[in-house]
Amino acid sequence: MRRTELKYKVLHSIFMVLRFIRREKLHIFMCYLLTLMTPFPYINISKSIKTNWLAFENKWYRLEDIGTFVLAPLFILVIIVILYLKALNFSNQNDRAFGYFILPFIGLLCIYFIYRKITETKLFKLSTNLSKERNKELLKIFLQEQDFSLFHEIDGLIVGVAEESMSFNYSKLQLYIFVLSEDCIRFTMLKIYSKGNPPVFIDHLFLKRDLSRFFSNKYQ
Repeated sequence: MRRTELKYKVLHSIFMVLRFIRREKLHIFMCYLLTLMTPFPYINISKSIKTNWLAFENKWYRLEDIGTFVLAPLFILVIIVILYLKALNFSNQNDRAFGYFILPFIGLLCIYFIYRKITETKLFKLSTNLSKERNKELLKIFLQEQDFSLFHEIDGLIVGVAEESMSFNYSKLQLYIFVLSEDCIRFTMLKIYSKGNPPVFIDHLFLKRDLSRFFSNKYQ
């Protein structure tokens, strides 16, 4: 069994236990075990703050992940170009409708898919005018209010996790990554699936909205 597959099975097993746990202390304990036992692509925090991009220690992890979900939409775009050049007859009404509406829509989706995958580690920046420790305290409250579990925590980095609404048995998870510093919080979202990690399409915008409201309405 590949190492990544084994680690995912550990992640899946622990979350299956979490599913049936209701007592808060046990839940916290299991989340702590989850932090210790499951993989996380370790992040260079200082470089992430400097560049406003998540800086992974293992760059091959990132390249492999991007390659998987960029080649497929690129292939579709190539097919669309071939259809325009070779297959479509624009004197035919059905071909015109297909070429003017359906194919452009599919092409735009593919381009946006590629864009989101390439830029998913770009960090949003929220100015708080609070200390690093205060940002950390309030961020934990935010995670609780959003019903996210605390997945990973070290100095300057907090990662929350939640199951996607369309997931079955925790096979599709969302990571909420927060890089902390004085006066601001940098953040982004990543998807973690059992087979491959597609990009986040629009949920990162909701996270940005909710986090901004949380800090502006209650603590500024």
